[in-house]
Amino acid sequence: MFEYALVRKDGKFTWPREAAAKAGRINRDNTEDEQFRRSLRGLDADGNLIKTIIGTFIDAMDPAGRWYQAEIAGIDRVKDSESSGSESDEKEDDDSERARPGEIRAVKIDFRDVGGYEEWILVESDRLAVKGRFTQDSMKSLDSSDTSTNGKQSNGETKSLSLVLRRHSTKEPSAFQLSSSVCSFPGFGACGLANLGNTCYANSALQCITYMPLLRSYLIGDQFKLRGDVNKNNPLGTGGKLLEEFATLQRHMWSGKDGVRYPTKFRASLGKSLQQYAAADQQDAQELLNDLIDALHEDSNKVVKKPYVEGLEDRWVDQTVLTRVGEESWRRFLRRNRSIITNIGMGQVLNRVTCPVCQHTSRNFDPFNMLSIPFPTVSNVVFKCELLRRATAYNCPQTLGLKNGRRSKVHTKHKSPPSEQSLMEEYVITMSRLADMSELKQKLHELCGIPLHRLKLFITNEKKMGEEENASNEGNVMLNLSAVPEREGPCLQFARQSNTSGEFVSPDEVPTTIIVFESTLNRRPIVIDDEPAKVPTSVLDSSPKDEDRIAESFEEDLKTNGSPDECRLFDTDPTRIAIAMSRALWPELASDLKLGLRVDAKDQRSHWFSGTVVGISPDPLDDTDLKVKVHFDNFSSKWDLMYTFKDFTLRNIQPLHSHTHPKPKATEFQILHSQSDKPTLSFSHPFMIQCDPEWSIARAGAHILAQASRFIENPLQSSGIGSQDFEFTQKYRETLAAISRTIDIIVEANQKYVNAALFTEAQSEDVDTEAGVDFDGSFMVERLERKLCSLLPKLPFDVRIRDTTQSSDEDHEDDTEFEFRLDRTIGNYINARHCVLLEWKIISTSEPLTLFCNPVAALHPSASKEMKDEGRSEKERTKYAHGGMHLDLCLNEFCKKQSLEESDCWRCPKCKDVRLGQQSMKLWRLPDLLTFHLKRFNCSARWREKITTKINFPLTGLNMKEWCDNDAPSSSEESYVYDLVGVVNHYGGMTGGHYVAAFKMTA
Repeated sequence: MFEYALVRKDGKFTWPREAAAKAGRINRDNTEDEQFRRSLRGLDADGNLIKTIIGTFIDAMDPAGRWYQAEIAGIDRVKDSESSGSESDEKEDDDSERARPGEIRAVKIDFRDVGGYEEWILVESDRLAVKGRFTQDSMKSLDSSDTSTNGKQSNGETKSLSLVLRRHSTKEPSAFQLSSSVCSFPGFGACGLANLGNTCYANSALQCITYMPLLRSYLIGDQFKLRGDVNKNNPLGTGGKLLEEFATLQRHMWSGKDGVRYPTKFRASLGKSLQQYAAADQQDAQELLNDLIDALHEDSNKVVKKPYVEGLEDRWVDQTVLTRVGEESWRRFLRRNRSIITNIGMGQVLNRVTCPVCQHTSRNFDPFNMLSIPFPTVSNVVFKCELLRRATAYNCPQTLGLKNGRRSKVHTKHKSPPSEQSLMEEYVITMSRLADMSELKQKLHELCGIPLHRLKLFITNEKKMGEEENASNEGNVMLNLSAVPEREGPCLQFARQSNTSGEFVSPDEVPTTIIVFESTLNRRPIVIDDEPAKVPTSVLDSSPKDEDRIAESFEEDLKTNGSPDECRLFDTDPTRIAIAMSRALWPELASDLKLGLRVDAKDQRSHWFSGTVVGISPDPLDDTDLKVKVHFDNFSSKWDLMYTFKDFTLRNIQPLHSHTHPKPKATEFQILHSQSDKPTLSFSHPFMIQCDPEWSIARAGAHILAQASRFIENPLQSSGIGSQDFEFTQKYRETLAAISRTIDIIVEANQKYVNAALFTEAQSEDVDTEAGVDFDGSFMVERLERKLCSLLPKLPFDVRIRDTTQSSDEDHEDDTEFEFRLDRTIGNYINARHCVLLEWKIISTSEPLTLFCNPVAALHPSASKEMKDEGRSEKERTKYAHGGMHLDLCLNEFCKKQSLEESDCWRCPKCKDVRLGQQSMKLWRLPDLLTFHLKRFNCSARWREKITTKINFPLTGLNMKEWCDNDAPSSSEESYVYDLVGVVNHYGGMTGGHYVAAFKMTA
């Protein structure tokens, strides 16, 4: 059996059998569609009315273009009074059969299950199809959970797997809102436009033109046809098609019959004329409005053949009166442009540009149909940076002042900020709205002189405490700190937009507070041969050439550790000391193993981690062996591992940093303040503190006491207690002495502990150790505890450790006391979940009074200059009333002088060279219909933003005379006054949103 194929013109074959099958399928589909459309209209095969089709499943497309299998939730039938349409309806729908009374004209589909809404769809719409035509039958997916999700039918064709949208039985079917009989205000054009898929921008722009009174009557009354204004030969237009389609749409909208209209035909005509609006992409309403006005202008332009018109000569313009120049410029413009848009919607702007060299002023008149006005200069935001410096002997001399005659060396050259004598400094810095926060950090570094890597930026969130009677007390306001990342931005993101009164506040006027901390860790510089040296701290990084330098730097660290300026001016880097101690105390025998030994240990996955030996116990399975418990740095105790001493010989545990690297960053944690009578509530500024991870807990405790002394340096002024109060003064002096003495004891004990471990000094005056064999760290820890036993109660606060993952007050009752130990490091003791709590003691029995005192901020000279012009005049404040900015400010910004940039390439007609001219603009000729466009979008090389400032404008009586040139032509004062017709608003951001329109109804 043979089959012959036909060769088409394109060279492809057509097999008769396939062609017949395809024709059969098309035939069946057409028959099926015919029956489907008939059933949707509520008719059976004989043309009789069906009682209802509610509950029938069909395929329906949502506004986003996605197909779903849906259940019909409601129907709307044609009433007797609506069976006959107007002539205009017949012209538009002449190709469709007129519906008779009782037929269904629309069905309701509920898209709420897929993020949509209830929607009425006309039965002739292409958005309705036979069940299963565009979706897979997914009825089973609602009733069983084992439905196949591959979306493939047995014949191999693939269809989209969709959800079955059922009607909600709890709600009665609502009235058909797309009916042509629901116009709420007949004669006032109260007709909505249905969304055809991301067309909110087009609908709002069309409504804007619909409510322009003079243009509306021109279109509805077909005056463009009566006057013969349709220009079908204009290459810049659409041949009059868009004008006629828009006029037809206007007539339907103002007929009083339509409550909502589908602008399908106009949408198709718009897409053919302007290709950028053909797809269902998001567009800008202002761009569409501008393009549509231009298209209507060109379609109704009476100038069929546009002549060539020369521009005005510069010499003639300079020698002629300004009014004559404006008239001639407008006359030449009308030679090419004469339309209804020109008559009622176009004006002139006078543009002056002055050369900065020869002072020549160039005058030019530019026509406009839409006035794009900018926002007032909000290119800057202001930050108030409160800098808390590190506590040193310079700014805390009463607590950290150097002794032994060295205090005289503590001085500074500058008394005003920046100064090392200040505890807190305040800087006011102006930044570009779209600048990175790293640029703010750079500016602050230039002002205060602190290196960039030592500045930590935070933003604060105020949180009032529960007691209403103390709600206004500054001490009952808790500040939560949030770190600002280095590359975070833009600065506008952190700027405060409004104040508590609800009045609009520009971010360039009210500063946003940024809390800045200087790093509390100040490593002592290493000097070898009178030059700063960078010595590797890791054994893994060192080379033979570095061994001599490592040895020299280690000797220097050992010499300066425990010096008089330790913890007061500098902090010795303990990394090389910790490595040496780990090797010096490394056990040869099980009896030599010591608590607190720093090690590198291998876990079950053969990964190496640094840790500390925190437990030693006999091995119950082997009397000759010991069990060793290792706690790893930055991990909680649940991750501790048990080893035996055999792991030392098997090299599963090795000296510190044999297989790991020292931590590049310091251990950082937050310190909170609370009162002893309310330990669960924190108050005032928390602050950040940095410690070297290889410090002992006691050495870190001394560092905490030193930095906490910033809040007790001078409490007499802020507490309201005078120096004549002997009891308070005596208590204050004893407290300062206790803090200073505690720091000295800890630094000294830490030095002796290190020296004893490294065999350089005896542990005690009456104990003679030989080569460190009898080193007993527990003895030195107990001796430090005995010395601190009498000093810690004299401190103004108790130091505690709090787990930040615990949120309830009952959990905070389990805060543990800070241990001043020498045999464990702070990096092994505290992890990221912990913070330190300073629980301030009540010193008065009559009232809850503590020695806590917030440092007083010293204002930088530049800050006072920045804040001098902060206040507004009363006249300016009225323009910011009602939580927004007045339209006057935008018009002032449009008319003010501004300097042109080099990219503008303005060429001076007198100098014959490109200059950075001074430009100013004024309105010259005002149209009957004045359209404003507010430029809300701002961008930089990295960031972009939408300006969300609210604009206040009068509903009636906007007088534009203030922004018109003094020589501008005007027939009367009333020609300057405008009433608001409508507003188009965009809700959302730069990447998406929704357009809405609001208009004043006029008959």
